Amino acid sequence: MADSYKAEGSLIRDYNKLSQEHKEKVWKYIKNLIRLQKAEKEVADKLYELKGSPKTQTEEYTTGEIFCDFCGKPQNEANRLIAGPDVYICDECARICGEILDEVEEEDKGNHEI
Repeated sequence: MADSYKAEGSLIRDYNKLSQEHKEKVWKYIKNLIRLQKAEKEVADKLYELKGSPKTQTEEYTTGEIFCDFCGKPQNEANRLIAGPDVYICDECARICGEILDEVEEEDKGNHEI
């Protein structure tokens, strides 16, 4: 597997080669990352309440450039960045997440059928 991916297709292809056990681990890691992002947002919200200062993740970057909060891709390298409340996701990461969710939903349907 590649250390980093330039094309979404390569990532999906490698993901599909994984055993079911490893796919489940990947999904668990993604869920943990989502939980961490939510916790980070809660902390940022609380800091905003306490300090009264703007809570933007882009403050970390001296350029003021916006980045995908999943893969770190800067705005000028992404086709599109989708904005959420204080977070951004690039179109590639959104597509990958959609494909993973579709797979999980299909697996869940198969597990519920008798």
